[in-house]
Amino acid sequence: MISLGSLGAELFFLASNPVVLPNPKDVALTGSDVVRANKYMLGLSTRAPAKWTSDDGDLLDGGFFNRPRALAIVTVSDGMALKNLSESRYVLSKGGMGFDHGELIDSKLFGEEQEWVLMNKAGLIGSRIADDAQNVLKKTEVKTKLEPLRKEIDNLYKIAQSVKKSEVIRSARTPTIFIINVQGLENAQQQQHLSVDQYAQALSELEKAISYLTSALQTAYGDRVIVELITESHSESKTRQKRQVTMPKIACKITS
Repeated sequence: MISLGSLGAELFFLASNPVVLPNPKDVALTGSDVVRANKYMLGLSTRAPAKWTSDDGDLLDGGFFNRPRALAIVTVSDGMALKNLSESRYVLSKGGMGFDHGELIDSKLFGEEQEWVLMNKAGLIGSRIADDAQNVLKKTEVKTKLEPLRKEIDNLYKIAQSVKKSEVIRSARTPTIFIINVQGLENAQQQQHLSVDQYAQALSELEKAISYLTSALQTAYGDRVIVELITESHSESKTRQKRQVTMPKIACKITS
């Protein structure tokens, strides 16, 4: 469940070829708009946000026949310091209501063939892809010792490896949905002994893992994948602390 707190949330598109993106300066989106847009793009709703359409009245580039084969929503609690992943930044209105990403998974429209992955509280559940991810031998070492963030980063790499090796997604007739909730960064901020260097390292590793997953999804699904990053802030004091951290530049480049 996303809840737009006192400091709101921000939306970034890390992969968005199927989508006609509005100019961030020309549109004010709410959490409800994002939910409606995602449902529309997946074919779960016939209504798209009125403020978010192209000249031909659709938010999909190519319309109905260019629906995404996969949608990944990565939500990072207290993740407002993540700034190096995408330039397409949308400030979500603080007046919007929270929304439950699980609603996309719980839909009965796609039936038992639905492929999905849910990461919550550092745990992984889902269909075949999620099962395979739990058995992946990960090659990338995660250096941060902060838990549960370390396990969450580890899971991002495992999901990516599972996607790369999956035979299921090549024949899937329904869109694959990835709902990934990262809560460890918020927990790390609550540790009083956390140094600036430790926090910067954790941010850097999280950004690299998200970039790696995005790249794996783009390789597997080509132009028909949408990857959204939602960062939310709960505490003004935490936000001020994060802004004092100088973030290292991430070498991995996302193309969308």
